[in-house]
Amino acid sequence: MFFNIKNIVLAATAANTLVNGANIYKRNDDIVKDVGQWKKFELNLSEGRSRMGAASAGDYALFAGGLDKDGKDSGIVDIYNIVSKSMTNSSLSEKRSEIGAGSFLKNRYAVFAGGITSSLEISKKIDIFDSCTNEWKVLEMCEPRISPKIFDIGGLLVIYGGVLTKPPYISNAIDYLDSDFKLTCSQQNVFPFPMNGLGAGNQVLSSGVILSGYKNIDPNNKFSSLVASNQTLHFTKDANSNQVTLEAVKPLPEPRWGISGAISFDILVYAGGYTTDADGHDTIQSDKVSGYNTRRDLFSDYDTKLKEPRSYIYAGAFQRFVLFWGGGSSRVLDVFNNVDKKMISDNLESLYLNQARFDAASTVVNECMMFVAGGNIPDSEAPTNLIEVIDAC
Repeated sequence: MFFNIKNIVLAATAANTLVNGANIYKRNDDIVKDVGQWKKFELNLSEGRSRMGAASAGDYALFAGGLDKDGKDSGIVDIYNIVSKSMTNSSLSEKRSEIGAGSFLKNRYAVFAGGITSSLEISKKIDIFDSCTNEWKVLEMCEPRISPKIFDIGGLLVIYGGVLTKPPYISNAIDYLDSDFKLTCSQQNVFPFPMNGLGAGNQVLSSGVILSGYKNIDPNNKFSSLVASNQTLHFTKDANSNQVTLEAVKPLPEPRWGISGAISFDILVYAGGYTTDADGHDTIQSDKVSGYNTRRDLFSDYDTKLKEPRSYIYAGAFQRFVLFWGGGSSRVLDVFNNVDKKMISDNLESLYLNQARFDAASTVVNECMMFVAGGNIPDSEAPTNLIEVIDAC
């Protein structure tokens, strides 16, 4: 099955807001409440926007850039402090949308990289927010690209791949950012075709993974040949240096794209997405819930399902709980308990999204508070300014 390049750009954007920054980091002083004690509240962005980048840093949730109601790029960064319960604003170094986002150095820094401007210029900018000083640092990637995947592999930030507007349409570029903010340029050369999929990092194991998604099987052709992928690319950082080893590991049992997930206790739990029917002809949405053990390189399909088949879900982890919230026209919340490998059976309707939306941005602060911000409401022309929050702190 082949995909249109316009759709792959939008898909990469949606996936990016879901999983970038899906890093595992243990907070010894945090105890996540039982699901029955979770609360939901709402906030507002300074203006309605879609296709933002979202990341956490310290006690802050940040929502950067995006497209406003007129379809113009925004440089606004809305910053919410979960302790003072206050919202402030800042600015990116360059107005843009479809930005890669993630957290770095035990969540001290929020990182926003790449994107595209309304004049269709692809950005090289990296905007880095320091939660200890409230100051910004600006760097540039080695190559411009849209919606790169960003994750921390233990003191080294991976800025992987992304989408391009011309051949090969998917980038093989990798930037590594160390704790001194030195950038090293590299390339994905393990697979013959560039790939773009779900990305996550495990700071404890100094490892990361890119899996599933899309690949371009004819990267030199001026027409894109994007097909579903089941490939898995594993990153391992040397314990005594910043040297990174890339290797192809066990592929997914089947190609799935549009999946969403987050890491909980070394397991990347992912769900939903698209696959093909038994004949391999028609695309169908999935309700499957699966896991990838980042320590043992093992895939598992769990004996549990989403309430609704859906794709590009907003996903995040509260320690043992992995949340799958909304996705497209859905408002539903599913909560997976990674200890007993089952969905929570509690009635969660009070925690459902009030507004279904696509092209929104999501992030988790301190492993106990999840945000879904902005996005486009189905059948509406303007992006919403609504932020919906689940608080388990």
